[in-house]
Amino acid sequence: MLMISNKEKTQEQPNRAKSTQLGFKLVRYFLNPLNLLIQIGFATRKKGKTALGRAMSHHLRNAVTGEYPDMKIDPAKAKISEGTLAPLLNAQAERVGDFMTVKWVLPDQFIADYSNWDDEVILCVYDIEAGNAAVNEQQVIRKDAYMKLQLPSVLRDRPVHLYLMLHDRDKRMVSHSLYLGSF
Repeated sequence: MLMISNKEKTQEQPNRAKSTQLGFKLVRYFLNPLNLLIQIGFATRKKGKTALGRAMSHHLRNAVTGEYPDMKIDPAKAKISEGTLAPLLNAQAERVGDFMTVKWVLPDQFIADYSNWDDEVILCVYDIEAGNAAVNEQQVIRKDAYMKLQLPSVLRDRPVHLYLMLHDRDKRMVSHSLYLGSF
């Protein structure tokens, strides 16, 4: 006989609910300090969609790793933006004392609608454990091919993760963010 209904509750259902709840909690804790960037990086014009909702969805599907109760966010799979703007080529970061330096290669030509010489570069330095994040104050554009910034006092002597994104002059188009590593 084929069983088509079973009223017995399995042990997995309570863990699934707790797993989902913990996933939401981890993602929300991770995204809170990045909210200003998320509003730019995941912005949408679709009715009923919000930047935070799109970011939550991405991170729940891609960045949460492990099984309940040992779940965590994988920083390398996290993003601060999703878009069609061309990312930087061969971006490399280095930390020397209290300073972060990022260098990248300029393309031979800029492709219409996918990159412009004046796309603004945003570097996010994020201490996940403490929940502190900082971005560059001075405007840096794609054609500069270099940026250097001093870490704020709360991020000095702390392990930080670097994320890089670009947006056009109107902040309407963004690139997929790049994870540059932990320093």
